[in-house]
Amino acid sequence: MNTRKSFDALEVYMFAGHLKGVAFNIILFKQEINENKTMVSRFKTICQELHEIINEKEVQQRDFEIQYEKKRKEDLAKMRTQSHLLKERNHWKQRFKDEEGRVKRLALKEEQRASIWKKKEFDLLREINILRSEREEFIQMFQTLQASLIAKNIDLDN
Repeated sequence: MNTRKSFDALEVYMFAGHLKGVAFNIILFKQEINENKTMVSRFKTICQELHEIINEKEVQQRDFEIQYEKKRKEDLAKMRTQSHLLKERNHWKQRFKDEEGRVKRLALKEEQRASIWKKKEFDLLREINILRSEREEFIQMFQTLQASLIAKNIDLDN
């Protein structure tokens, strides 16, 4: 028995057609593999670019956070300064009001004293005028007495 089988032309033709189809599929698979390699390469490039963008964004985020923290600290310092200035302003405003009140009280006391002094001055002037008129009267009485003594020839030195 012959275990070897003989191939007829149709089988060879069909096998050749099959080989052509396989070869065509291999070519298609190679093209697909090349396209996939190109796509993988593009994806790697895109991933690298995305990684660089992410790193850049992280740096920007850190810078933003640093700037934000700096701005927050500056704002807190400004608020503390404004609060301190407001307290100082209120303190000096109150001192100014207190001083104005003290000045008004002193002015009132000065007016009262001036009125008292004017009254006393008026009283003193009146008293001076009274004393002057009494002195004038005394001088007139003395002159009258002196004239009457001289008229009576009385020596004033004795």
